[in-house]
Amino acid sequence: MRTIFVILFLVITVFANDECKELLIKMSGSEKEREVFIIVDQTTPFPENIRKNAIVNIFGLIKSKTMVNLFTFSEYTKGKNISLLDRYYFHSQLTKEQRYEMGKKSLNTFDECFESQTIGMQKKLTSDILDSFKEGEASSSKSEILYTLRKISEKAVKLSNAKQKIVVIISDMLENSNFTSFYAKELKSINIDKQLNIMKKNNLFGDFDGADVIVVGAGIVDKENYRDGVDFDNLENIWKEYFKNSNAKLITFEQELKYPLKEMY
Repeated sequence: MRTIFVILFLVITVFANDECKELLIKMSGSEKEREVFIIVDQTTPFPENIRKNAIVNIFGLIKSKTMVNLFTFSEYTKGKNISLLDRYYFHSQLTKEQRYEMGKKSLNTFDECFESQTIGMQKKLTSDILDSFKEGEASSSKSEILYTLRKISEKAVKLSNAKQKIVVIISDMLENSNFTSFYAKELKSINIDKQLNIMKKNNLFGDFDGADVIVVGAGIVDKENYRDGVDFDNLENIWKEYFKNSNAKLITFEQELKYPLKEMY
């Protein structure tokens, strides 16, 4: 076994990014124990505190053998729809047994690759999330959140073979489409059963395959559109029922997370 490791490392003396990636796959595998699906709503601008809070908490969900998927969506006009920006895999370190079988030079080579790839992936994910946020613009007139979630759940989340699935949605969660609207003053009078019937009739429920769902940015409004606690509770209850009917569990529903998600996972 030791001879195999030594040969593998000595035949490669200089590692470019792609070579490091190949090495990490050979040595630590590519099994997905956890898959995180980040969905950023580009129909709503988010304040800086919520953007930073979301990123910090997302990194709290990432451990070894984690695949991260970054999606964005906007109003369904020409050239705007659901986009998968990229996927990011975080490898695991070698086991004690593997490290014992390898020489010092080989270990140093692996560790350098592991560190460079991990840091590089973290930087790219952070940059991509920041770039995906809408800033300094007015909110879009339409936000087809229900349709978007159904599509992503069926085309990505359900198909994942990861042992654990977590969906992080960064959105105000204010549906405003041709199907229905949760907007502003209407929130207080929303009938949840009526809304669920609309969702069922229009085939808007998804299938998240038992995933946990975390919502950040819920109910954000500008100063001219005050929303009280009753409004927010109504909004949360609607989405609780939606995710229950979409084979998912709504874990938290907040404008800004008040505690680290890593403590939950």
